[in-house]
Amino acid sequence: MIRPLPIVYLFVLLISLVYGSTRLDNYSYFNLSISGTAFNTSTSVTFIAKSTYIGYDLLMSQFTDSGRYSVSNLDSLPTNSVLPIYGYKDLTGTEFSDMKTYQIYTYLIQSSRLIKCNLYESTTQQSTCQLVPLTGSGGSWYYIAISPTGKMIWTFSVSNSVYTVAAMQLNSDGSMPTTFTVYNSMLSTAYGEIPNELVPDFSQNIIFFSTVLGGVGRLYSFNSDTMSLNPNVTLSNRYSSAVVVSHSLQRVYICSSYSGNKVYIEARDYSFNSVFTNKVVYTFSDTGPTPLCKKGTIDDFQGQIFFYLTMSGTGSTGGNILSVDTNGNNAQVFPIQTDNAIFYPSEMKVFNSPPDHRNNTLTFMINMKLHAIKYTSPCGSDCNGNGYCQNLQCQCNPNYSGIYCETFNTPTSPILTSVSSIAICSASEITISGSNLLNGVVTVGESSCTVSSSTTSQLTCTIPTIPMTNSASGASYIVSVKNPNTNEIGSSSFFYSLPSSLSVTQSQYTLTFTGTNIPDCSVDYSLSVNGVTTVASMTSKQSTSIKFDLLKTAASGPLIVSSTVYTFPAIQFNLKPIITSISPSILYPTTSQMVVVNGYFFGSASTVNQGSYSTTGIYSNNVLKFSSASTGFQDLTITVTVSGVKSDPISYTYVSPTYTSSSFSEDATLGSVATIVGQNMGTNGSLISVAFGANSGVMYSFTGSGNQSTITVLIPRGTVSGEIQVNVNYQLGFSFYMNMVPKISQITPKPSVSGDSVEIQGKFLKNIILQYTKPELNIKNNITTCSITDQYNEKIICTLPSGTGSFLLQAISPSTINYQEVSSSLFQFEYKSPTITAVSPLKVYFNSQTTFTISGSNFGNIGLIVSILNNNDCVVNGTSLTSSSLECKWNSPVSSDTLKSLNFTIEVDTLEGNYSSLIDFGYHCPIGNNQNECSNHGICDFSSGKCQCTDDYTGEDCSTPPSSTNNSSGTGNTDNTGNATGNTDNTAGGNTTNETNTSTSTTSSTTGSHENGNSVSSSTILSLNFYFGFIAILYTIM
Repeated sequence: MIRPLPIVYLFVLLISLVYGSTRLDNYSYFNLSISGTAFNTSTSVTFIAKSTYIGYDLLMSQFTDSGRYSVSNLDSLPTNSVLPIYGYKDLTGTEFSDMKTYQIYTYLIQSSRLIKCNLYESTTQQSTCQLVPLTGSGGSWYYIAISPTGKMIWTFSVSNSVYTVAAMQLNSDGSMPTTFTVYNSMLSTAYGEIPNELVPDFSQNIIFFSTVLGGVGRLYSFNSDTMSLNPNVTLSNRYSSAVVVSHSLQRVYICSSYSGNKVYIEARDYSFNSVFTNKVVYTFSDTGPTPLCKKGTIDDFQGQIFFYLTMSGTGSTGGNILSVDTNGNNAQVFPIQTDNAIFYPSEMKVFNSPPDHRNNTLTFMINMKLHAIKYTSPCGSDCNGNGYCQNLQCQCNPNYSGIYCETFNTPTSPILTSVSSIAICSASEITISGSNLLNGVVTVGESSCTVSSSTTSQLTCTIPTIPMTNSASGASYIVSVKNPNTNEIGSSSFFYSLPSSLSVTQSQYTLTFTGTNIPDCSVDYSLSVNGVTTVASMTSKQSTSIKFDLLKTAASGPLIVSSTVYTFPAIQFNLKPIITSISPSILYPTTSQMVVVNGYFFGSASTVNQGSYSTTGIYSNNVLKFSSASTGFQDLTITVTVSGVKSDPISYTYVSPTYTSSSFSEDATLGSVATIVGQNMGTNGSLISVAFGANSGVMYSFTGSGNQSTITVLIPRGTVSGEIQVNVNYQLGFSFYMNMVPKISQITPKPSVSGDSVEIQGKFLKNIILQYTKPELNIKNNITTCSITDQYNEKIICTLPSGTGSFLLQAISPSTINYQEVSSSLFQFEYKSPTITAVSPLKVYFNSQTTFTISGSNFGNIGLIVSILNNNDCVVNGTSLTSSSLECKWNSPVSSDTLKSLNFTIEVDTLEGNYSSLIDFGYHCPIGNNQNECSNHGICDFSSGKCQCTDDYTGEDCSTPPSSTNNSSGTGNTDNTGNATGNTDNTAGGNTTNETNTSTSTTSSTTGSHENGNSVSSSTILSLNFYFGFIAILYTIM
């Protein structure tokens, strides 16, 4: 935005700004920050940046970019600081020839188009600018002038030395029309070289410019209204360039240089009559660069002209500012460092600071630097600081006189510089400031003002309390102070401090109007509310506030505070409704009720909001009613809105929900579920929460019919039997007690028959009684010493009693005064099955009874059956039974050629254990008369059950001593080779002792024959004894 800061603050903090011996000593410059792609600070570029101003904003364009900087903030920046950019546009095309402003818009001109941009927009895009092509106008080097009424005029070259003019009328919003007029009639005269700029005085409808044609400088003008060319005039100097116009003097000043180092000023009136010509105002060194006049401006108030001079020639690095008065005198020059002698400003700007015109600044932009000179006036001695310079004449401050305000005059006449004001009907004093006021007699209007104190510079007096005529209309009154000694009178004006516009606030049914200078004229104020004056009564009145209390029937509309002395402007005000109570204040969530709302400032258009429920109230006889919501719980507040203003909320409550019933169930999918039935629980299950102790249940379903609702809640893990709280609509609805039904789902490990600790898994196992039952034995035990092992009460450790077989377990949650006992389903489990780890003996005789010792675990006497070879034929010796061993007797089979092992099965209380063992089966040998096997005179062959007699004993049981041995048949012979040649008979039993050969033929051996033919040699018996002994040893080892 444009910042209209007073120029009095401009450059207050600039470095080096100290008054010097010349008018231009106080100089500084500021670098410009840049944005965009075409900003260039190089000193070697050939194009010149263009600039113009809107208020205190500098608008600058270099090549194809335009930026905006604030000049008003230079007072806070030190010298050489970077002046920030506040907005810019990225534009395309070629170098701009000129730029000017109108309203807040910037207008730039190129060889092919006009561009209008708003540099106060935040966007940097060219697309927000307006572009008007200049097709058909031809030429280049355009210069713009824009009148205060929005007429834009520009010149352009048609050929190297021929120029013409075009114009358009800008629209009221600053936009450009798409068409414009080219004034070809102005082509009748060749203009010569390129003009520097158009210099207008739109108050006189005239625009000036100068050129050089054929080595002769000329000054031109044309009428900006009729767009007609005026007669031109030949100037005194050839190189005429910069033109400045004084609107107050209606003069044109032309700066030129054509003879070496001299600068000339020529002045003419608007009709081109000469004021002075060819006046040398400044001479530079003969050996230095040559000055060229490029741009100029004027402080038309003071009568001081400024020209910018470039310095052409070797050694030049900058330019100069030339200052001269409007008479062409009092010239001064100040050097400017620009680092490039060809650069010069496209526009120079003077900022004045009324009312004293003593803080004046010249600004211009060159080479990305804003240069600033705080200059003094061209009047002599700058009016000695006791006045200001206007049109080269000092205007002296009071009590000063002389050509240069050098004389101080001691005053005697009262001088009034200020008069304070007071409120209407105020008995306060007024203060008059100025000079020569001591003992003055004061009159205000037609009334005397009683003086209470006075000094030379200040006087106080009291005016009458009763207001003077027209005081409420803001009229002024003459204040005069008479010097009683000289009767000289000084005067000024007095105004009552009119009341400010009132502001109003509402607190309940009281309105407070606040302002300043509220008249206190011993009269009361009345308040008109929407045209009605009977609904308000004043309760207090002060100089800054008035309060009124309103009746219930007051309505929104214009508020007018008035008295017989002063009437305040109307204030449009919407009263805030006030709710004092409602009845009933306890509502049902699903049943609509008629509710009466008591309060103030309701009306027929009252909207009642109960939470998200909204309805139009029924207003009658100052009573507002509405039907409450029946769709479930709402926010627990009620408000009333009238004319867009909402009341403060009033709270209400709902009928407390009540408990009807509850049940517990287990669902295969959902798990443990509590079903709760209650009254007045609303219609929205999301507003209901169920707390199982410290745990929250998960709402699964909500159904309702009328005031009764049923909710299904998933019971969280870790819940224990006890109180359950149901919160409805974020407050406690009701609570009840529930005994959680325990559940047994798994037991590990199986207990031994001696009894063990087991882990029981399930649900709700805290504080349960574990009931152990063995129905077939009428055993029922309660186990109360179980311990919880997890945080969810789903695992317990219990010690089970000794037993066998299967048994039943049931978890019982006992009853309390709040709920009945509940129990889990029966869980059938069993003890460990019997296990056989070893049996003995491992050598068993056929056709005999063997007593087996069976070792293992979990043996018991209930239903005890021991089977061998799947026959229940091993009779248990009851006295031998322990949990880990027993003895039983078994009758082995008579014989078997295949039996090599035995399968043992033990069954205890229907539970079985199996075992298989290799068994060495054999036969008993015959028992002799001495009751010994083989009569102790032979070796028993276990596998065959036959005796191998020793010591020449014979017989089946080796009971026949050697003396009784004979060959009864006498028909067989046995040779020594072991080959039987006949049958050898054993007279004791007929058992064949050598059955190698069973042939019936009889063969006699000539060698080695025994006498009896059937005896065995002692060496043979020893060999057999050794053999069978070795076999017995091997068997024992095996």
